[in-house]
Amino acid sequence: MPGLEIRGTAGYAWWPGDGRGGVTASLARGRWLTTARVMRDLDITTKFGDPLDYSRGLRALFQQDNYDYVDRTVAGGGFGRFFSAFGPGSVIARFDWVKDRTTVAELSQGPFGQVYTLNPTVIAYEYPRAQLEVTWHPGVSPRFTRAGIGLHASFEQGWGDLPYTRLQAGFVGRANWRKIMFTIIGDAGTTISDNPPTQQLFLIGGGSTMPGYAYNEFGGNVAYLGRGMIGFPLPFLQAPLQFGKATIPPIAPNLSFRFYTGYTATTNAGAEAALQNVGTVIVDGVPQPFSAPSGSFRKTVEIQVNLFGTLIGLGVAKPLEDNTEWTFIFTFAQSF
Repeated sequence: MPGLEIRGTAGYAWWPGDGRGGVTASLARGRWLTTARVMRDLDITTKFGDPLDYSRGLRALFQQDNYDYVDRTVAGGGFGRFFSAFGPGSVIARFDWVKDRTTVAELSQGPFGQVYTLNPTVIAYEYPRAQLEVTWHPGVSPRFTRAGIGLHASFEQGWGDLPYTRLQAGFVGRANWRKIMFTIIGDAGTTISDNPPTQQLFLIGGGSTMPGYAYNEFGGNVAYLGRGMIGFPLPFLQAPLQFGKATIPPIAPNLSFRFYTGYTATTNAGAEAALQNVGTVIVDGVPQPFSAPSGSFRKTVEIQVNLFGTLIGLGVAKPLEDNTEWTFIFTFAQSF
């Protein structure tokens, strides 16, 4: 059956005692694509994520995890069409039955002593969901050097006890001039609901979103995040190292300057209540909301030295506000 692809995964999460995995199938006929899946997995939520991120599980072993998760079971299917035979873009529609479960982080500390932040509260319920996604040049990503502009936009409608409408759009732009690399990323989204589930909010801060601020410090049902980077290789250690018959990949140090700007807000009482329900932290003995609206456009800058491409990053970051300080940043397998 030319064009048919079936994939399956199976796993067991021993701390919560849950099985994971499922089966996905797709059938390509010319420019048309038909898909079906039954899957239980930890799905990314509340974040503007890079769809080509390849290291979210591995990264958490060495540093803080940069994503929030929902234990989600999905069963459904969809169809799509590529804009041309070369596949520079596509439009895909899906319909699924979804079950979200309460998702609590089982570990508070990593193998290297790093302290994991809490996973935002997840509202457990079942609901049907429809999605429509349009992409253009999805191969243009901050994680690759291909120049160009990539665009994506999505519409999601959820029903059930907590109905919502989620709109999201963004772009990635990359350009290379001699040895200098330019990257700019913009994402915006809104969740429209009188009583949105917490897993449909937007949370930014810390990690690859707003370094220098606390993780998930800002949140709301409306959010914008802009990121820009200028990077260039340093003029040494760019070639592989030879030790007898052993060859070590080039250390390839490069220097980058990065700028971030973000904004979040709540538009109604239901969204404000959902944000309050994300979680709390103790500050000077007083519980405070884990996330809050940003109140204005927040900005932060970062200077980073990367080794082995973008495998290891060392740098400093500082919010562009009064009475803030530079903080040390360590990243693993992450360009933004």
